[in-house]
Amino acid sequence: MPIIPAEKTFPGFMKTGSGKKIRYKTLAENFAELDRFFLEYLGSFNIPVVFQKKADSTGLQFGECQPYPFSVRISNHLDHRAATLFGKAPWEQYPIPVLDYFYGDVENTQISQNQIISLGLAPVEDLKFMNRLCTKINAVMRSFFDRRDASLIRCRCAFGKCEDRIVVCGEFIPPYFQVIGNPEFAGAGERYFDFEDAAHLKKYVDFLLNATKA
Repeated sequence: MPIIPAEKTFPGFMKTGSGKKIRYKTLAENFAELDRFFLEYLGSFNIPVVFQKKADSTGLQFGECQPYPFSVRISNHLDHRAATLFGKAPWEQYPIPVLDYFYGDVENTQISQNQIISLGLAPVEDLKFMNRLCTKINAVMRSFFDRRDASLIRCRCAFGKCEDRIVVCGEFIPPYFQVIGNPEFAGAGERYFDFEDAAHLKKYVDFLLNATKA
């Protein structure tokens, strides 16, 4: 497995699922600040993170580690596809969070736990530990946003291994990090997180930044 570089600089754009690049002037700085805040916040709950410090306004400093070639998406609410499949209301809350696994592109390469184990992407015990970490991360993040009158819809976690230690190295930024204020929840449609232009994305990022300062 490749080594995660010790420093990451955020680009000045976000790529959508369709491949479109959305830009605005302070996007890189905003993404770096969001990722820094939430990685430090998780670390304060004894969740192992690879983050070390902010390198500059658009970059973060990490410890070196080997990334696992898949990520884990935590969902607290049904998306439109799941709601239709199970005859539920869109965005109805799951009784317990649901974990999905993705190889490569987050949206189009869903895989199973059995594939992860069978193909040697991670040992069984490592995967079990990641699942436990995801449960703890979700509890911490949900509580954080509950106190701010908002709901964590879903987030993505990526993991790496530093020597024998599994660490969180994912990005807590759009489009992988989906939160909505409770006053807007009832009226929001299924495309709420489909960012189509810079104004839409910046409004959402500003909402997240304001939550970190509340």
